Amino acid sequence: MTLEPKQPLPVTAPAIAVEAPPKQLTVPAVVPKPVPRPARKARRPARPELAVRPERQPIDPKVLVGLNQAGVRSALGNPKRIETGRLSLSWFYDAPGCSMQVIFYPSLDSGSFHALKFSSVDADGDPLDADSACVSSILMARGNAH
Repeated sequence: MTLEPKQPLPVTAPAIAVEAPPKQLTVPAVVPKPVPRPARKARRPARPELAVRPERQPIDPKVLVGLNQAGVRSALGNPKRIETGRLSLSWFYDAPGCSMQVIFYPSLDSGSFHALKFSSVDADGDPLDADSACVSSILMARGNAH
Protein backbone atom coordinates (compact mmCIF):
# COMPACT_ATOMS: atom_id res chain seq x y z
CA MET A 1 0.00 0.00 0.00
CA THR A 2 1.31 2.97 -0.92
CA LEU A 3 0.74 5.86 0.85
CA GLU A 4 0.01 8.79 -1.04
CA PRO A 5 0.40 12.02 0.50
CA LYS A 6 -2.84 13.34 1.46
CA GLN A 7 -3.78 16.74 0.84
CA PRO A 8 -4.15 18.72 3.88
CA LEU A 9 -7.63 19.34 4.85
CA PRO A 10 -8.63 22.88 4.72
CA VAL A 11 -8.74 24.36 8.11
CA THR A 12 -11.98 25.96 8.77
CA ALA A 13 -12.63 27.93 11.78
CA PRO A 14 -15.77 27.25 13.63
CA ALA A 15 -18.50 29.62 12.67
CA ILE A 16 -18.84 32.43 15.11
CA ALA A 17 -22.10 34.16 15.23
CA VAL A 18 -21.53 37.83 14.88
CA GLU A 19 -24.40 40.01 15.85
CA ALA A 20 -25.11 43.00 13.77
CA PRO A 21 -25.08 46.24 15.67
CA PRO A 22 -28.55 47.10 16.90
CA LYS A 23 -30.50 49.27 14.57
CA GLN A 24 -31.37 52.70 15.83
CA LEU A 25 -35.07 52.72 16.27
CA THR A 26 -36.59 56.06 15.62
CA VAL A 27 -39.59 56.58 17.83
CA PRO A 28 -41.67 59.52 16.81
CA ALA A 29 -41.75 62.08 19.58
CA VAL A 30 -45.07 62.13 21.35
CA VAL A 31 -46.27 65.70 21.51
CA PRO A 32 -49.06 66.07 24.05
CA LYS A 33 -52.08 67.84 22.77
CA PRO A 34 -52.82 71.02 24.70
CA VAL A 35 -55.64 70.58 27.15
CA PRO A 36 -58.11 73.41 26.88
CA ARG A 37 -58.47 75.35 30.10
CA PRO A 38 -61.91 75.65 31.55
CA ALA A 39 -63.54 78.96 30.86
CA ARG A 40 -62.86 81.48 33.58
CA LYS A 41 -65.77 82.42 35.68
CA ALA A 42 -66.65 86.02 35.95
CA ARG A 43 -65.11 87.64 38.96
CA ARG A 44 -68.49 88.76 40.11
CA PRO A 45 -71.43 86.53 39.50
CA ALA A 46 -74.08 88.06 37.38
CA ARG A 47 -76.70 89.65 39.56
CA PRO A 48 -80.07 88.07 39.18
CA GLU A 49 -82.83 90.39 38.28
CA LEU A 50 -84.10 92.01 41.41
CA ALA A 51 -87.55 90.87 42.28
CA VAL A 52 -90.00 93.70 42.30
CA ARG A 53 -91.89 93.73 45.54
CA PRO A 54 -95.44 94.87 45.47
CA GLU A 55 -95.86 98.20 47.18
CA ARG A 56 -97.19 97.68 50.68
CA GLN A 57 -99.74 99.99 52.09
CA PRO A 58 -99.09 101.41 55.53
CA ILE A 59 -100.66 99.33 58.23
CA ASP A 60 -103.22 100.76 60.61
CA PRO A 61 -101.43 101.19 63.95
CA LYS A 62 -104.58 99.99 65.71
CA VAL A 63 -103.80 96.43 64.54
CA LEU A 64 -100.71 96.50 66.78
CA VAL A 65 -102.84 96.50 69.94
CA GLY A 66 -102.90 92.98 71.40
CA LEU A 67 -99.90 91.69 69.44
CA ASN A 68 -96.98 90.12 71.28
CA GLN A 69 -93.42 91.31 70.68
CA ALA A 70 -92.86 88.89 67.79
CA GLY A 71 -96.04 90.13 66.09
CA VAL A 72 -95.04 93.77 66.38
CA ARG A 73 -91.51 92.97 65.17
CA SER A 74 -93.00 91.13 62.20
CA ALA A 75 -95.19 94.12 61.36
CA LEU A 76 -92.72 96.96 62.00
CA GLY A 77 -89.23 95.46 62.18
CA ASN A 78 -86.73 95.99 64.97
CA PRO A 79 -87.21 99.13 67.06
CA LYS A 80 -84.65 101.91 67.05
CA ARG A 81 -84.62 101.99 70.85
CA ILE A 82 -86.14 99.99 73.75
CA GLU A 83 -86.91 101.30 77.23
CA THR A 84 -88.18 99.34 80.20
CA GLY A 85 -90.41 100.72 82.93
CA ARG A 86 -91.64 99.19 86.17
CA LEU A 87 -94.38 97.24 84.44
CA SER A 88 -94.05 98.28 80.82
CA LEU A 89 -91.77 97.89 77.86
CA SER A 90 -91.58 100.62 75.18
CA TRP A 91 -90.30 100.26 71.64
CA PHE A 92 -89.44 103.40 69.67
CA TYR A 93 -89.48 103.80 65.90
CA ASP A 94 -88.09 106.95 64.29
CA ALA A 95 -88.55 108.72 60.97
CA PRO A 96 -87.45 112.17 59.87
CA GLY A 97 -89.70 114.59 61.73
CA CYS A 98 -91.47 112.21 64.10
CA SER A 99 -91.27 109.09 66.24
CA MET A 100 -93.67 106.40 67.32
CA GLN A 101 -93.80 104.49 70.60
CA VAL A 102 -95.43 101.08 71.07
CA ILE A 103 -96.03 100.26 74.73
CA PHE A 104 -96.21 96.66 75.94
CA TYR A 105 -97.64 95.45 79.23
CA PRO A 106 -97.45 91.95 80.67
CA SER A 107 -100.38 89.64 80.12
CA LEU A 108 -101.67 88.23 83.40
CA ASP A 109 -102.55 84.95 81.70
CA SER A 110 -99.27 84.12 80.00
CA GLY A 111 -96.75 86.44 81.59
CA SER A 112 -95.60 87.61 78.15
CA PHE A 113 -95.77 91.21 76.94
CA HIS A 114 -98.47 92.41 74.54
CA ALA A 115 -98.88 95.80 72.89
CA LEU A 116 -101.55 97.76 74.73
CA LYS A 117 -101.18 101.22 73.23
CA PHE A 118 -99.12 103.38 70.92
CA SER A 119 -98.38 107.05 70.60
CA SER A 120 -96.51 109.29 68.23
CA VAL A 121 -94.96 112.74 68.40
CA ASP A 122 -93.51 115.16 65.89
CA ALA A 123 -90.00 116.62 66.03
CA ASP A 124 -91.16 119.25 68.54
CA GLY A 125 -92.72 116.65 70.85
CA ASP A 126 -96.30 117.51 69.94
CA PRO A 127 -98.64 114.52 69.73
CA LEU A 128 -99.64 113.20 66.32
CA ASP A 129 -102.75 111.29 65.47
CA ALA A 130 -102.50 107.76 64.10
CA ASP A 131 -103.46 108.93 60.62
CA SER A 132 -100.64 111.47 60.27
CA ALA A 133 -98.35 111.29 57.27
CA CYS A 134 -95.28 110.86 59.49
CA VAL A 135 -96.71 107.86 61.35
CA SER A 136 -97.81 106.39 58.01
CA SER A 137 -94.26 106.77 56.69
CA ILE A 138 -92.87 104.90 59.73
CA LEU A 139 -95.38 102.12 59.32
CA MET A 140 -94.87 101.88 55.55
CA ALA A 141 -91.06 102.03 55.72
CA ARG A 142 -90.90 99.30 58.35
CA GLY A 143 -93.45 97.17 56.54
CA ASN A 144 -91.59 97.50 53.22
CA ALA A 145 -88.27 96.59 54.82
CA HIS A 146 -89.27 92.91 54.93
